[in-house]
Amino acid sequence: MKQGRVQAIPPRLQAALKLYLERRKGERAVSIADMIRRTRIVFPDLAQSDDELELMISREIIKFGGSIAFDRSIIERPPAMRAHQALGRH
Repeated sequence: MKQGRVQAIPPRLQAALKLYLERRKGERAVSIADMIRRTRIVFPDLAQSDDELELMISREIIKFGGSIAFDRSIIERPPAMRAHQALGRH
């Protein structure tokens, strides 16, 4: 992931995140992998990379006072790789 300045979040995405986070206030941590997947479905025209979306979405969740499950690297790996990781084999 590139280090540097985080792009401004598109207003439509920011509004959608606010509604989503208000509805689930007090629930378990938000899965960042799930949020990126949902964002790509609802806003397929976004030019940001998944890494950029992760930073933008995370920033909004933190501003809202929510907690985040940074689970992208686990979910994006093939099932066999996840099974090995669960057993402590990398």
